[in-house]
This record gives sequence, structure tokens and C-alpha cells, in this order.
Amino acid sequence: MAGESIKYITQLSWQEYISQRLLAPLQMNRTFTTAASFLNEPNITAGHTFSNDSLTLVHLLIKLNPIATADSYTDQPGQSHVA
Repeated sequence: MAGESIKYITQLSWQEYISQRLLAPLQMNRTFTTAASFLNEPNITAGHTFSNDSLTLVHLLIKLNPIATADSYTDQPGQSHVA
């Protein structure tokens, strides 16, 4: 709802508005509003978790379901998981 309100009032998408009005003034040049924005970045962090008593890399998100709940993610195209 907030995203649609921003779009109606400013004529900018939520991503554009956040980038221009929040991130740019704070010089947050390496902060992204979508997963697609950082997929080609050479220097990004990745989550890790403990599994079977060893540290395991959490797979990088490939595609997010835009209609899924806030706690869902996918590590493979066409699949969705809930955290």
C-alpha cells in the first residue's frame, strides 16, 4: 500500500523513490532495493548458517516472488520457501 501511495503522489516507483530520496542523500551507493539490482555485483555478502555442525553458505537469492509473503524467499527459479 505504501508503494502504491508513493507511486500515486510522486509518479516514482517505490524503488526509484527510496533510491533517490533515502539512499542517495545518505550516500548509500551499495544498497539495493531489489535482488536483481545486485546479482551482477562482484563484491556482495552472503548469509551463512550452521548445518550438521559446520558453517554452510546460504544460496544467493535468484528470483523473488513479488506476491509472496515478506518471510518467503527462493534459491531456485520457480520455487518458493517460507523462512
